Amino acid sequence: MPTQTADLFLLEELDDADRTSEVEDGDLVCVERSDGGDVSFLTRRALSGLTRLAEAAELVAVSARSRAQYARLALPLSRRFAVLANGGILMVDGAPDPTWWLTVARQL
Repeated sequence: MPTQTADLFLLEELDDADRTSEVEDGDLVCVERSDGGDVSFLTRRALSGLTRLAEAAELVAVSARSRAQYARLALPLSRRFAVLANGGILMVDGAPDPTWWLTVARQL
């Protein structure tokens, strides 16, 4: 009898992550650049943890970010799937899902 395996996805909320705490100098890694400057950071420990998770599951971003903002991220996130613009954009295989787009448009 064939065995079926389920894909493992982890949905990761990216926003409101700007909480500050004591961080050692050199412990931050830039994960987003915009207009020539560094704008988003993670600690090395957090980035290492995300990288380990990405080896075990597909990390799917859930974010208020636009497509352009999401594209700037240097994180081990799925590029197949993402939930962007507060749920207004569902990315499937790297492109907005047209069925979801129409569903959202009808609700507005």
